Amino acid sequence: MPTAAFLWITLLFANLYCGATTATFERRFEKGEPLSAQLYATSSAIREAGEASAEEIRAFESRLADACADVDALSTVGGDANARGRAASVCTIAAKLNIVVVAPNSPGYDSEKDIHWSLTSRLLAACFIRPQSTLDVAAVIKIAAYTKSKFAVRSGGHNPNAGFASVDETGVLIDLQDMNALSVDEDAILKAGPGNRWGKIYEFLDAKGLGAQGGRNGDVGVAGYLLGGGMSFFPNLYGLGVDTVVNFKVVLGNATVVNANATSNPDLFVALKGGANNFGIITEFQIQAHTAHQMWYSLEAYAAADYKAVLNATIYAQTEMEKDPKVGLFVNINPGALVIGKFYAEFSDKPAAFAAFDVVAPIATPVPATNGTMHGLVTAISPPGYTPANREPIAVSHGVDLDLYMAIHEQYLLVSASTTSTVSLSYTIQPFGTAGVQAGHARGGNNLGLEAVSQTWHASLVEWTSPEDNTTAHDLVTALGASVEALARQRNSFYPYRFMNDASYVQDPLQSYGLANAEKMRAVSSAYDGGRVFQILQNSGFLLAHL
Repeated sequence: MPTAAFLWITLLFANLYCGATTATFERRFEKGEPLSAQLYATSSAIREAGEASAEEIRAFESRLADACADVDALSTVGGDANARGRAASVCTIAAKLNIVVVAPNSPGYDSEKDIHWSLTSRLLAACFIRPQSTLDVAAVIKIAAYTKSKFAVRSGGHNPNAGFASVDETGVLIDLQDMNALSVDEDAILKAGPGNRWGKIYEFLDAKGLGAQGGRNGDVGVAGYLLGGGMSFFPNLYGLGVDTVVNFKVVLGNATVVNANATSNPDLFVALKGGANNFGIITEFQIQAHTAHQMWYSLEAYAAADYKAVLNATIYAQTEMEKDPKVGLFVNINPGALVIGKFYAEFSDKPAAFAAFDVVAPIATPVPATNGTMHGLVTAISPPGYTPANREPIAVSHGVDLDLYMAIHEQYLLVSASTTSTVSLSYTIQPFGTAGVQAGHARGGNNLGLEAVSQTWHASLVEWTSPEDNTTAHDLVTALGASVEALARQRNSFYPYRFMNDASYVQDPLQSYGLANAEKMRAVSSAYDGGRVFQILQNSGFLLAHL
């Protein structure tokens, strides 16, 4: 940490330079201190923490010296204006500091907006701010906090809930896409910037004979995926994606930078494992890669009429997963077909776990049985683009029960029968086993409150294109989710956990972690974000403030 004398001298210089009144060290982060002085203090703290190079610090402080009078004038206007005015001041101040800003009149503004997977999240932010470094992120957070401006943070933009990684003109969107550095050391520790997507990560690791517990779609961003938990191809082998993180580099609400791992800030380390965007902005993930990058995989589609045989085979495969953690599976069901992803974490002729699927022939094989790598698999199953649509998910967890699966599917057929040509309803069966929960415990634990039993994470998804269908679509997916939960409860097969990556804005995954874990997260939030920047100024999300 920087010494008091060092920061006092820095603040004195900044105040005198901009003609402000000199303040004491103890008041350096109060509202009365000019923003320029607080930014100097932020830069100095990051320099002493070793989180930026000397050249980067000099360049930032030089820009700040040139612009500090404007910075202070703009921050005062922003503080006194309405929400749009405050957001506009953040955009202008960031631009004055040469932080990349994409404003509404910029050629790339629409492209920035359209990065989001779902149309529901394509909101018209006051501007998109694209930090290039941890220092940039800290500066933007300091500016937003000082001006009391609303903000949102985006890694890949895959979350379909409106406002969770997006914001309208009353706030700024901090877009992390340019922070996409990748490196790996001799211990197979992957350092990944939050702007990476899993397809790029797999390609990078594949060339080094490594793999990772990551997303099943190459377009998914690393940060939202990991902070929500992260379902992978082989959850029983290594746990969830977030269980493989060994260090988070975090910009906190006061714009300081800390590392959270098993020995440094361990309470924050655990809280971030499923804690979403509650505690800070992650500017680097350190992830334990693994050597099991070679695998067998296939993707087959079965006729909708064959659902009984397919669901029976799914139960068999899940039973085998409990015996062999190398088995992976998902089942995606839409009105036209049941699409089965089958995976095995080493080369194979034909894994025995999938033998029960042989009783019925597939109607199509989008990805034939292949001995390949994770990068090859993700490339094969991830479409080069996606159809623009509004999307809303619902998450429910339940036991592995054939009668329950049949009842859920029959209810799905009833609900989906009322859809139109512009509304599509589907659901996905995602198995997660005892070994996966235990793997998380063995790696230091997470915050999810999972029971160490074989379970299914059910994800319903509705997609629609016309705004006229907004209410209909929402009602359909929430009705299906409610039916799945009711059917599971009737069979004493309901689990309270709601997988955050598949949860709707009307759900509360943090509460599903259990009261004790929620209280721990609250305590961590108070300790690391005393100013409640991420609870009050952050636009939306699964926030502790909403509990």
